[in-house]
Amino acid sequence: PEGAYSPANNSIPALQRRGAVFLACHNSIWEQSEALIRNGSNPDRLSHEELAAELTNHLIPDVVLTPGVVGTLLYFEEAGFQYAT
Repeated sequence: PEGAYSPANNSIPALQRRGAVFLACHNSIWEQSEALIRNGSNPDRLSHEELAAELTNHLIPDVVLTPGVVGTLLYFEEAGFQYAT
């Protein structure tokens, strides 16, 4: 119950150590930065571009940034991978 494969050890870094690969979609980051600005969650008063860059620059190590995950998933499916939600 407390080992490497336990539900208690399901953080992104732990899953990466077990072989999971995480993708970050640039389009989603762009939309998220816009929502943060709109909601007033931008204490440094960064521009939309600056906030998107800040979020992109602070991804969890080894997360793969893609221009848009929808198009990227097609390449993975062609290689035999399946999308799971």
